[in-house]
Amino acid sequence: MERSPNPAGPREAIARVLVVDDEPSVVDVFREFLAAQGYELTVAASGEQAVKLIPTLRPDIILTDINLPGLSGLEVMRFAKSVDAEVAVIVVTGYASASSAIDALRQGAYDYVTKPFDLDDVHQIVERGIANRRLKAINRRLVEELRQKNEILQHHEYELREKVRLATWQMTTLYEVGKEISENLELAPRLELICAKAAALAGSPAAVVYLRNADTERFHPDAAFGVPLSAREEHGEMLPEGESPLGQAASERRTVRRSPAEAETTMTLPGVPGVNVDTLLAVPLVADNQTIGVLVALNKPNGFSSDDENFLALFAAQAAGAVRNSQLFEHTKSLDRLKSEFVAVVSHEIRTPLTSVKGAVELLADPRYFPNNEQQTK
Repeated sequence: MERSPNPAGPREAIARVLVVDDEPSVVDVFREFLAAQGYELTVAASGEQAVKLIPTLRPDIILTDINLPGLSGLEVMRFAKSVDAEVAVIVVTGYASASSAIDALRQGAYDYVTKPFDLDDVHQIVERGIANRRLKAINRRLVEELRQKNEILQHHEYELREKVRLATWQMTTLYEVGKEISENLELAPRLELICAKAAALAGSPAAVVYLRNADTERFHPDAAFGVPLSAREEHGEMLPEGESPLGQAASERRTVRRSPAEAETTMTLPGVPGVNVDTLLAVPLVADNQTIGVLVALNKPNGFSSDDENFLALFAAQAAGAVRNSQLFEHTKSLDRLKSEFVAVVSHEIRTPLTSVKGAVELLADPRYFPNNEQQTK
């Protein structure tokens, strides 16, 4: 094997040419001419030697005589194609073997030259072969880039479909839950249903609703699902201020998540005796631009996710309106009851003296006891 240096010095993407020929005169011509064109030239004197070189050399162009001792040029070509399917193989043959060259073209050779050959023709064939190989490489790279971009596009399309599917499911679920909640306007059963639905939507075993006391501006637990509540008179009130998750959710009007990794010890909730809280998701209930309560889901295995947080926040916004309507309904019922009590009291207090007056008037109007003239009667 002989390798000729590149007299033009190093340049980018120098084409590698392998000449396979057992005739020294032909090899010398190729070496002198092709090396002068700036190619990286390697010479093999036999097919066996070429087969050893090809896997490591990875030539761009192979110029091989068809009639080689041992392995023929066609066998060299087939081996080279098995290593690199896009290598351009140019077979060299004599006029008498033109049919062999044509057969080589059928088997995958890029082109052929006949001896004696014109070096300019050889140069043009080699240049076309190199250009063709480079175009194939560019095409392969573009196809790969297109494939990767298609994968990215398909991934984005999948993500978009999933987001649309999730949003549709969430809106449908909230609509159905909203209809179920609106069936009963009473506050107590509505709060219990809100707790049960919050636990189901967040995937947690329990939930608690704390409502703000309008008189004290503090919060107390009003309903729960999955955990017991202490008696109403035993409820400790939760201040809206403070660094607890419930206090932050109420005072800052933001969703607060707590995972086991974020807390050194378990915590307890006001009004929920004997229950240790490992994971927690507290969402403020905001209506009329004020925090009317806090909805708390707790003890979900493996903690709550950001998806749980977003979904429960949507549910809490819907539930807050329902709770506010129930509070107004309860207040209206209270006012109606006070009105009825007032009317009853007033009616009773007025009826007693009116009865006495009526009896006296009837007695005075009785002619058996008091004779009255026309004017007195009137």
